[in-house]
Amino acid sequence: MKTAVAAIFKNEEHDILSWIAWYINVGFDTLILFNDSSTDRSRSILSECALRYDIRIIDVPPTDEYHIYRQKNCYIETLNIYKDEFDWIGFFDLDEYLFLNENETLHHFLDRPEDVGALAIHWCCYGPNNYLFKPKTHPFVAFDKHFPASQPINRHVKTLLRPKAWTGKWDNVHYFEVAPYRYVNACGKEISWADPRGITSTEADFTRAKILHFQCRSLEQFLARLKKRPDVPQTITPWLGAQEMATVYDPHPGQLQSRIEGIIYEIQMAVVKARMADIINSFPHHSPLEKAIFKYNLSSPVSIFAINQQKKAENKIDFFSIKTFEGYDLGYDTINRCFRNGPIGENILPVIGAIFAEHPFMVHLIVPGAKEALLQINGDPRKSKCLRYERVNVKDHEGIFYLRHPDSKFFICCEPPYHGGKVTCSRTEPKSWEEFSLLPLEDHKAPRNIEHSFVQMLQNPNLLSNESDIISICYQLLITKYGLDKMQNFSLPYST
Repeated sequence: MKTAVAAIFKNEEHDILSWIAWYINVGFDTLILFNDSSTDRSRSILSECALRYDIRIIDVPPTDEYHIYRQKNCYIETLNIYKDEFDWIGFFDLDEYLFLNENETLHHFLDRPEDVGALAIHWCCYGPNNYLFKPKTHPFVAFDKHFPASQPINRHVKTLLRPKAWTGKWDNVHYFEVAPYRYVNACGKEISWADPRGITSTEADFTRAKILHFQCRSLEQFLARLKKRPDVPQTITPWLGAQEMATVYDPHPGQLQSRIEGIIYEIQMAVVKARMADIINSFPHHSPLEKAIFKYNLSSPVSIFAINQQKKAENKIDFFSIKTFEGYDLGYDTINRCFRNGPIGENILPVIGAIFAEHPFMVHLIVPGAKEALLQINGDPRKSKCLRYERVNVKDHEGIFYLRHPDSKFFICCEPPYHGGKVTCSRTEPKSWEEFSLLPLEDHKAPRNIEHSFVQMLQNPNLLSNESDIISICYQLLITKYGLDKMQNFSLPYST
């Protein structure tokens, strides 16, 4: 069985990565995306995703037609091009997330009798959850309250279609004519249609599946939608109504966050691999880099040789343990997967700070030994094997500094152990709990394998896909060294 999702998008850079990762996690083989003249980074993000997954991008020619007609044309084009390639195609919008109930796989869900030509999945409309501005997380995490099933708007459906069953007659984006095949709901029951078809005459059924519909996200996003959709009523009434009607709390979609972010991390690593391969291929043949490899001595202090041949000075990386204001090592809890302030123990690993000699005011936090975890500090939406923070020296206190997020400018705060020892990136005004110091690691304690593996990867790019931890670390170091984060296509939402 081969499956796909088709959708049209315009300027969805904030949430498109969440949407892609969601449908990959559901189990779809291919995502077919029509670019409706986007002017933001949506298309470049999709190009990055296509380095890892089967993402097919089709650019829609500019037109003055209303969105609903452009969407119709995209759906028909999908069926004309791909009807013989896929057994099932889902037609969903970028604010719609197919949710299969617990223990349900996509292939099992689509294992239907041959006379079933289409599945109708009910909307489950969500409210804005009091957000005025775009939340700095995934929609299915930020918006966790939806309308009761009894609300009439939830009677709308979106369709999973067997392409061979479509008669070729167009109705609307919700409904496809499949006679003499059957059109059933998620539970396999025959559907009683209202007028127009695409809306059921009966209450929404969420028993096996539903469409998480985030039409009314933050007020900022709602207004942006009105701006690009002049065909819908230009009023705030729907947003206010959604806020009032979303009374059912449902945490289950949000519980998939770690799985979704694991997929995003795979995409990030594919981008890293491609960019690092570009860097490696840019080195001239018989460069000083090759000579440096043979001179490398594992017994020497950990350092990284000059990659930029135009600079003669050695570019060194120094490694430090990070001391909190109370003198503890900043630690990482491998059980709860969070940073901690307190004694290092069996399940608490020391956090290492890596500093490039050329950029002494940027600290890269890594945790050698935490192989399975993506590091994250509460209050910082990023998840990575290596987190970068700015080092801000404390005035009149030599050797004492704060760690500040490079974008939000929030400072890392370490609660004392007797207050719980939590570590957050949440303070706008740093005080004593935000103070740190560095203690150089002795040579025998430094993670020498970082540089050795980096040398191996420079020699053989094929090793990149097997060295995700090292890739992430080296990638962040290269970002600092060459300012790669200023390049348009290097930044992925939620994960960089």
